[in-house]
Amino acid sequence: MGHMLRVIRRLLPFAVIVCVLLPAQAAFAFKDVPNGYWDYTAIQYVATQHNWMADYTDGTFHPRTEERRKWLARALVLLYAPRQGIDPNIHFSDLPDSDPFFPFANVAVHNGWLGVRTGDAFLPDGSMHTSTFDRALVLAMGLHAAADGLASIHEDVGGYTYTVDPSFPYLELAHVLGLHYNHPSGSESMDIEPTDWITRDEVAYSLWKAAIRPYSWRLRKFWQSNITMSYGAGSRRSAYAWRCEPRPGRRKADRCRCLSVRSIRRARNLR
Repeated sequence: MGHMLRVIRRLLPFAVIVCVLLPAQAAFAFKDVPNGYWDYTAIQYVATQHNWMADYTDGTFHPRTEERRKWLARALVLLYAPRQGIDPNIHFSDLPDSDPFFPFANVAVHNGWLGVRTGDAFLPDGSMHTSTFDRALVLAMGLHAAADGLASIHEDVGGYTYTVDPSFPYLELAHVLGLHYNHPSGSESMDIEPTDWITRDEVAYSLWKAAIRPYSWRLRKFWQSNITMSYGAGSRRSAYAWRCEPRPGRRKADRCRCLSVRSIRRARNLR
């Protein structure tokens, strides 16, 4: 009998914890995001475990609602620059300084993650294309050097060269880093394109992926079609390959190193 009482005393605190935490976890679940939702884990991570995307106060998440610029600015700043002060020289014609989203928009614009429109308009309630989102996230992650390297890509085809589309570096980095969910067979219609208006569930997935595996990837030079060689004044200029990998003791911005590609043959070996 005495042994049984000792066992009960030891187990009682754990029973109390379980009784308290289980209802609390249920309370944190969003009414419009069922447990089986494809993005459930990511949404819980960015909007309950963290407040990056806690944009509604009625217990809903609105996963298929298009993301707004002010929401993204808030999420990125809370994730990547929570202690950064505002730039006193940046103001918006459509977002007063007293607005609760102003500090986030200010920092996002100052850092170059998001831009402004004609007349210093931020368009806080505006939606955004996937390409705009990818650019903002990649830059917030500190991959400026890698994006700049990819932006310099040009290819000698038939004796002429050209530059890549401005959105290419960010779309390619987002793809290689797995920042977008690859929906299974039968759900291909849910895959997003660069010109699609990105929704909140897709944003949640990307932020989750970026947050749980920061700088744990390795970027290698992309396929031969992306290797660039240019010829100017009779000389061959090197293209660049970028590799980002964990490098202990280095700042995040220094974890990307440029690999000079001297020939197409050598470039193939980087794949």
